[in-house]
Amino acid sequence: MIDYSLPPWTLRDYQVGGVEFAHHRKGTMLLMGMRTGKTRTTCAALHSWGSKRVVVVLPRAISDTVWREHVETFLPDHTYLDLADKSPVKKRAAALLTEAKYGAGKWVAGINYQTFWRPAMIEALNAIGEFDLVFDEIHKLKSQDGKASEAGFRLSMRASHVLGLTGTIFPNSPEDGFGAYRPVDLGVFGRDFVRFKRAFVETEMVKLKKPRPGKRGRIITHYPSVTGYKNEKEMARRMDTCTWRVDRSVLNLTPATHEVRHCSMPSKVMTQYRMLEHGIAVELDSGTVNPANALVRALRLQQLTGGNLVDDDGVESTVHNAKRDAVVDLLECIPGEPFVVFYKFVADKNAIFEAARTVYPDDPVSQISGQGNDLRAWNAGEGGNVIAVQVGAGQEGIDLSRAAHCGFYSTGFSLGDYDQALARIHGGEQERPVGYYHFVVPGTIDEAVSRALRAKTNVNQAVLTHIKKRK
Repeated sequence: MIDYSLPPWTLRDYQVGGVEFAHHRKGTMLLMGMRTGKTRTTCAALHSWGSKRVVVVLPRAISDTVWREHVETFLPDHTYLDLADKSPVKKRAAALLTEAKYGAGKWVAGINYQTFWRPAMIEALNAIGEFDLVFDEIHKLKSQDGKASEAGFRLSMRASHVLGLTGTIFPNSPEDGFGAYRPVDLGVFGRDFVRFKRAFVETEMVKLKKPRPGKRGRIITHYPSVTGYKNEKEMARRMDTCTWRVDRSVLNLTPATHEVRHCSMPSKVMTQYRMLEHGIAVELDSGTVNPANALVRALRLQQLTGGNLVDDDGVESTVHNAKRDAVVDLLECIPGEPFVVFYKFVADKNAIFEAARTVYPDDPVSQISGQGNDLRAWNAGEGGNVIAVQVGAGQEGIDLSRAAHCGFYSTGFSLGDYDQALARIHGGEQERPVGYYHFVVPGTIDEAVSRALRAKTNVNQAVLTHIKKRK
């Protein structure tokens, strides 16, 4: 065993406890709050096992940043393979086989959730011999009948050790726990989801308005609707058999404040907003915007508060710059300060780039999105002051604590994604008070979403209630 009090480890007591808890188990769930050091604890556990071959299934955004850096620091005898890039899956699978056959013998392979279950990659994983398995953000396996969840379970059966890492085991409901615990320890909930639901989920049969065909020629007339949950203490007892729990109270966090910055749309645009809100089609120069249903309407309303509208033919039009100008005003108030801006839509990212270049015309602007990942350059001070982070791409595992100022240009409807975004800035590495700025158009869907997120209530319900009130 190593001395965890010495550099580079310098583990905290609760991290050492996690390593010791996992050491004698095949499967362990590290249910550790955001920014409490799950990755560092995992590296220490792998070291304690003497792991030679390690497969890490992870979100793409943290493969070539968080995991590469941790492996280089804490497992320097291992080669890190970034197999979460956008190259063809067959090419990545071939790279894994080559390393397993001809490499130095000690390696850690990072494979993203969208790829590890593909046939070519599964074939390669089945051919590499013994390995230890890590699922970083294991709650992504929550869909128990999804291809990734089923493949993760089968892969775990072949692993010598399995570690599940997450800070949010139930992103939506206790049902999510089945898919997450199945690859870690079958003794917790078993492998039969029907039996799990009988034990822990209350349902009632609801009649369909219109019968639909089911499997084997059956006609479906009713479906089970979840009405609540039961036997919570028994569920917690089973989880505790293989779970190391740490919440964010162990962190000595700096103060954080939230400030709402109102952005007023022009009256003409507000008229268009009210029409969409009431389900009335809006005519643009490029075409017609027709809010077909509540979901489409909510998305169109969010796009419009950000300054853009997309017509039914997919043509996008910029109709105002209220939020972009608010970002410019804020940047001018914090000159030279690193600034993180979360957004949802591509058009929002473009507006953030325009705002950053207005204030810093000679500096680069960084991003974390499906189009690029500039985290390493930004953290090194080489990517300018401003980094635009797409909520879905930058929510998990990354460190944005270089900044003490963070803006929310637009958000999704997921409370879990929002909490993850907050923790990227306000974590154990943060040494300064943190300021969060919410760019909100008053009297719009922005207010409903922002209020629900900050109150940690059901955002989808808040959005539907907002839309129904406007009918």
